[in-house]
Amino acid sequence: MSDSNRLAQARLLVDALAEGETRTVELMLGEAEWVIAEEHPDSRTLTDLPSILAYLDDWTTNFEDLTFTPERYEARPGAVVALGVVSGRARTSGMDLEGPLALVISTVDGTVTRVAEFLDHDRALAATGS
Repeated sequence: MSDSNRLAQARLLVDALAEGETRTVELMLGEAEWVIAEEHPDSRTLTDLPSILAYLDDWTTNFEDLTFTPERYEARPGAVVALGVVSGRARTSGMDLEGPLALVISTVDGTVTRVAEFLDHDRALAATGS
């Protein structure tokens, strides 16, 4: 798969996540695993679609106006790194959340196989061998 196709696929997934397009997310992540950032208190690897969807739903349930704003995408061998900022407001405390977020979206033969979260852009890029 060409870099431009992988970049387009990554943008489609990030847009679907941002817009709550559950069906698109289901289709794109049906065979994927999701790696929760190691800084997260419940860090682990989710290996099935229902667990991934429940995890994503927890974020939107617990935060108002939760958004991931990608600032750039970088193609790497076998992956695309979406680098940006996540922001929102905790529903219970009203506390604002804003910080760096990178998603390393790995593909094989046009299929998303893994999404790994990083709260540090440099670590995300280093994980892809750059």
